[in-house]
Amino acid sequence: MKMKTVDYIELFLQHEKAKERRSLSSMRVYLIKHFLAYLEEQEKHFIEDITPNLLQDFQLSLAFKRKSNNEFYTIATRHRIVSFLNVFCRWLVDEDYLVINPARKLENVKVPERLPRHVLTEKEMCQLLESIDTSTTLGFRDRVIMEIFYGTAMRKNELRNLKLSDVDLENGYIFIEQGKGRKDRVVPIGTGLKKLIKEYILCVRPKLNTYGDNPYLVITYKKKGPVCPSVIAQRFRIVSEKSLLNKKIYPHLFRHACATHMIRRGAPLRHVQELLGHRSVRSTQVYTHITINDLKKAHKKYHPREQMKLNTQS
Repeated sequence: MKMKTVDYIELFLQHEKAKERRSLSSMRVYLIKHFLAYLEEQEKHFIEDITPNLLQDFQLSLAFKRKSNNEFYTIATRHRIVSFLNVFCRWLVDEDYLVINPARKLENVKVPERLPRHVLTEKEMCQLLESIDTSTTLGFRDRVIMEIFYGTAMRKNELRNLKLSDVDLENGYIFIEQGKGRKDRVVPIGTGLKKLIKEYILCVRPKLNTYGDNPYLVITYKKKGPVCPSVIAQRFRIVSEKSLLNKKIYPHLFRHACATHMIRRGAPLRHVQELLGHRSVRSTQVYTHITINDLKKAHKKYHPREQMKLNTQS
């Protein structure tokens, strides 16, 4: 019996699972829920039916597709769907299932850079971190997780996949293997964070390491391998409630805070770019909007012409 596109998608997902691709769950949802559903609507069941025109029509349909709450899909969601589709089509060619990549000329939508509405201030960050009870095993691990996020601007999956061998306390750096975009990079760790990680590795982590041969830095009691995303989300909720900040706290917010606070204190944009792992400095420039807003406020408050303008209006 001739294989259908759905069979090739399952083969592809198994291939990606073997490579430990970190976005596998999202890829499965997007390819099956969206692309496969579209093919069924068009009564196109085989990979030979996947043509450049069909892919362009599918991409166009995403702009008009609505979620269950009746809102349109965001540009970021549409971008990810098409990105995963590109990877799938390249795989079909690499494995000799197709001769020509039907997605070779498919141009993806550009995702605008944006920041969360409320970036934590330095004072709020200190309040949050110091609210964590480090006298408990899980509390100490929570503090280490959040200090690493804030100190290195690391992404959630980058931290989850850190191994003990990636941490060089003697020289003060962490090696991030195949971060976003499959790029390796090295990030520095300060003196305070080095001491905290060292204490965690020597005194706290052994209490969590019930399996004995777990190579990952951040681990849990009952699971071999890296800490689960759901565990991180749960611990962030607990810390957020105890901090009394009345703000939603999540890992990426620490990345934004790290970059924003460094730029506010005069860090060169190029250095922050390297820390964040951005390919282009243009991606990092989004953080300068925060400091520009600070400058505008100071300008309005202190510049003589602004003062004269205010006086004439009073």
